[in-house]
Amino acid sequence: MKRTAIGLAGLSLTQCLAIAAFGGLPVLAQAQSRPNIQETMAPVPGRKSYAQDLVDRTVSRNTELIELDVHATPPGSSQSVIVAAKSRARIGKPTDADDLAVFKSGEPRVEINGAGNNNVEVGLQLQDVTGRPVGVVEMTFPYIAGTDESALVKKAEAIRDGMRRRISYGSEDLVAPAQFDPQVPVDTYAQYLVDDTLEKQPGVAVMVLHIKDPKSGDYPIIASNIGRIGKAADESDLQVIRSGTTRVARNVDDRRLEVKLPMKDAAGNTIGAVAIVFPRRSMADDATLAAQAERIRDELGRRVANASNLYGAYPTTRAERVVQTEYDKPELGNSQSLPMTKAVTSGQTLEQASQEGYSEAVKGVARATESPEKSAVFGGVKV
Repeated sequence: MKRTAIGLAGLSLTQCLAIAAFGGLPVLAQAQSRPNIQETMAPVPGRKSYAQDLVDRTVSRNTELIELDVHATPPGSSQSVIVAAKSRARIGKPTDADDLAVFKSGEPRVEINGAGNNNVEVGLQLQDVTGRPVGVVEMTFPYIAGTDESALVKKAEAIRDGMRRRISYGSEDLVAPAQFDPQVPVDTYAQYLVDDTLEKQPGVAVMVLHIKDPKSGDYPIIASNIGRIGKAADESDLQVIRSGTTRVARNVDDRRLEVKLPMKDAAGNTIGAVAIVFPRRSMADDATLAAQAERIRDELGRRVANASNLYGAYPTTRAERVVQTEYDKPELGNSQSLPMTKAVTSGQTLEQASQEGYSEAVKGVARATESPEKSAVFGGVKV
């Protein structure tokens, strides 16, 4: 029988029993997620911030960007500044009044600089995974006379939304180190699985994997859509791993539901924990979301040979196809010398590799069960 601990702080016993009856789950200890500031790490001098890592990765996928700035008010400060930028000399510069207006109103700002540098700036409100404003993102594109400004704003919004999908909560996340522990690798197979799962599950706000380190035996975060790579497992993570129970908790402002489950590989071995966070609409959703998290976890586990496999490097270069954008149409003559098209990942090559790797993983698990001395092969990596 599956064991699930539902943590619902601040609810009456009658309400807890109602949820348990709805989901067919036992009521155990009440719990509530910690404030987000307690989950982050203070900036470390000389170490890349999460916002800077987000900017660098965004620019690498959108090479037409001349500049990309992220504005936010750091914890403990009353002034908004540039906390990350393509041109790093801009970091620390105070936010201009027009960008502050974008943050307050949520309305985009478009400014064409036609004299000399021929570019156009688009400022947009930057939000977290659930839509809370956290700052402003300012993008600079090449400009050609006749450019459709509304199409350019839509393009900038698409880039902004990709960044939003990677921001947990507030400025404390932006200024935290991209890697809490530099010894824990990035761009792993685990990260690919998280990214691939989130693409297929738009209703999931956050996904985090704590996986056992084959060398130390610890359970750091090795993949997520909110950074914090290398963050050590806390007591609630370890309790889920050791007890085999699921922990469900609301966050402090009651807008999110976090479901922590034991993470298992394809053979059913517990290798860590996975935390899946959903936007929370009503109390009646809690059991449904917990069940959805369990299905996502089970699907993920079928693609994992073992813990070591998740630590392995995974290709980050994808087959690309050029997609014509609305502001790069034949009527503009296509005569621009600056990049005006967006390289968009097709994902086909990686998905094919993933499926091939999954097949090998299943075969490898079967071989390992029949003959322990044989190694499993997953995605071309011997483990």
